[in-house]
Amino acid sequence: MKQLIKNELYKQLVSKKLYIFIAVIVGFNFFGILEDLLGHVDFVMNGPNLPVYMLSTIVNYVLPFFIIFVATEMISHEYSSGTLKLSLLAPVKRSSLLVAKLSSLAILILSLLIFSYVMSVGIGTLYWGWSDTVLFEDPNLTAAPVEYSLLPGLFRGLLAYVVSVFPLMAFASFVIWLSFQFTSSGLSVGVSTASLILMGVFTQILTMIKPAFILSYFSLGILYFNPERFALTSAILSIVSYMLIFSFLSFRQFSKKDILL
Repeated sequence: MKQLIKNELYKQLVSKKLYIFIAVIVGFNFFGILEDLLGHVDFVMNGPNLPVYMLSTIVNYVLPFFIIFVATEMISHEYSSGTLKLSLLAPVKRSSLLVAKLSSLAILILSLLIFSYVMSVGIGTLYWGWSDTVLFEDPNLTAAPVEYSLLPGLFRGLLAYVVSVFPLMAFASFVIWLSFQFTSSGLSVGVSTASLILMGVFTQILTMIKPAFILSYFSLGILYFNPERFALTSAILSIVSYMLIFSFLSFRQFSKKDILL
């Protein structure tokens, strides 16, 4: 299993997509400075606070597209190019190969989240300076701002980034399942992107069914700061349900897919 995961990671490490999204993450972290220069930042900004400010942007607008491009490449592109068939010519179980793909994707997402956190702290410190406290204030929550002492605040901020891997992986399991429906990677990317956009539209205009869409839980890390535990518990249950359902459907479809022709 370790070797399978290493192989999947190597494929992505030599791919340009990973480095493009690293550059995008760096660029988005500089947007906070641009907003400040334009006078659009109403929050207390400094090195420890910038990661909290940027978390929602990274998990809602950057990493979902990274997942779409990488997950569809792992399935649809490898199927159409014959790479998937070559992988299965070795004495490897299909279930093990799919677990390796999911595991490598989780590692990549977690690595990008931690990278984004470190970049935010660095950029925020260089521009706004340091602080002895971490202040969490998010306009999407009704809870009042919460101030933490430095070390607990930094740890809590980092943990907020780390736990974000779970809703993103739930979305990844959905994208992988979609990718099994198509042999064209372009079509898989298109359908996955359209699904993401439609989920965003539905969550805005149909608030009653908002909990049904995984997009609603991308900001799990932000909910971690919310003292209302009911919202956090319901989010965790929904995320686990998404992961179990679409992982099961993906394993089932992969086991039946005609690949070795």
